[in-house]
Amino acid sequence: MLKKVDHVTIIVKNLDKAIKDYENILHLTPEDGRIRDLPAYRLVMLPVPSGARIEVVEPKKMKSLGSDFLKKHGEGVCSLSIFMDDFDNEIKKLREKGITVTDETVATVHEGYPLRLGWVSPEQAHGVWLELVDAKSLPPHLR
Repeated sequence: MLKKVDHVTIIVKNLDKAIKDYENILHLTPEDGRIRDLPAYRLVMLPVPSGARIEVVEPKKMKSLGSDFLKKHGEGVCSLSIFMDDFDNEIKKLREKGITVTDETVATVHEGYPLRLGWVSPEQAHGVWLELVDAKSLPPHLR
């Protein structure tokens, strides 16, 4: 079952400029004051008072979901991240309904917590990627 909408992801060409712009426009500053430098992306999480977050991502690799999105659409909203309580059961139910869900486990996001994800494509989700997150695979402070 859906636990919460955690964040929206915005793909940008220049992360440093985007951080300055979001601070200037919305007074938002990076969570923990840091930029995460991962193999495929540089990213920052901007928390908002309601508890939701805005993830701002600059793709580094030539071939990735983010770089493909940037090439096809330019900068903008790419995905919506939703935390799920009963991940395996929910993914199974979606597939039974004929919805294609691509699942993966990513070890580089939260050290010591392999992140379990399911992806529903923009073609099925009206223009955005739906990132379904197994809430149990997150570090305790994020669940």
